[in-house]
Amino acid sequence: MNEPTPTPPRDPREGASSSIVSLILGVLGAILVLGFIAYAIVIGDLENINPAAAVSGALGALSLGGWIYLEQSNFRRLAASQSARYNATTVLLTIVALGIAVAL
Repeated sequence: MNEPTPTPPRDPREGASSSIVSLILGVLGAILVLGFIAYAIVIGDLENINPAAAVSGALGALSLGGWIYLEQSNFRRLAASQSARYNATTVLLTIVALGIAVAL
C-alpha cells in the first residue's frame, strides 16, 4: 500500500526575519515618528520646528523603511492571505466612514 509520507512540522519562524535588528528598527522608528508628530501638534507652527526634531522624525521614517525592507517576506505572505485582505478592506472602509462622519 502506498501511504503518503508525513510532512515534517513546519517551523513557525520559517521565512520570518527574527532578527533583533528588525525589531529595534521598527520600535525605534515608530517612537521617533510618533514623537515628531506629537511635537509638531504641540507647537502648531511647522515653520518653527526645531531642526533636531525634524532630524529625529526623518530618522524615524528611515528606520521604519528599514524595518519594512527587512520584513518584506512577511508582508508578502500577509498580502497573499485572503483574510488579511478582507480585514484591511474593513479597516480602510471604517476609516473612510469615520472621516466622512467627522467632516459632516
